[in-house]
Amino acid sequence: MNEISTANESGNKPNIKFDNSKNAKTFLLNIVITAIIIICAFFMMNKSDSEKELEKPDFSGVTKIGELATLRCFYHNVAEYEKQPDGLFQYGLFQVGYKKFWIEYAGIVEIGINISKVKIGQPDEEGTIRVYVPEVENFRLNQDTTSIREPVYETGVFTTITTEEKSTALSQAQKDMDAKVRADQSLIQRAHENAKTLIEQYIINVGVGLGQEYHVVWVDIPQEVN
Repeated sequence: MNEISTANESGNKPNIKFDNSKNAKTFLLNIVITAIIIICAFFMMNKSDSEKELEKPDFSGVTKIGELATLRCFYHNVAEYEKQPDGLFQYGLFQVGYKKFWIEYAGIVEIGINISKVKIGQPDEEGTIRVYVPEVENFRLNQDTTSIREPVYETGVFTTITTEEKSTALSQAQKDMDAKVRADQSLIQRAHENAKTLIEQYIINVGVGLGQEYHVVWVDIPQEVN
């Protein structure tokens, strides 16, 4: 007992020295754990940012609605052809060579935009998306050949209507109809609004798929798309 007491009194304190070593190790271990937690949090934040970038909407599928964005209307038309008598017959009673006829037929006119020129921006913090839709520039008239009726005609004596004359009349009627369609601003406006409605619905549906609510703002020039 005296030896132990003497050892303690001489300043040899092994127990106290052991406790300091344990505390130092614990302290270092806490630092390491803290550093690991900070590093993990850093990588998690970066991962979260990457996931957000991956969730940016992809509007490339808008090109697939090009056909749907085309306005289709039925039309009825009348092809007309007239030829006066030739030479001396123009003054005769029988008007040899004179002919005039009308051919009724129907068709479909298609009016639309060039879908490849549509520009869609990325949503801002409020979910607003700026969109540019070009003017209507696609016009296509499809003649329904099954609807072509037999011509109603007037002819002079010994005068017939040829297949070539019928074709000429129908071709000219299509050209005239095309000109009327291109000049019909109300029809063009309908086609433009139809395209905008479908594009807006497409954008909203993309947002729904991402759990977002998007709002479309139309711009007049593609440079205004953010």
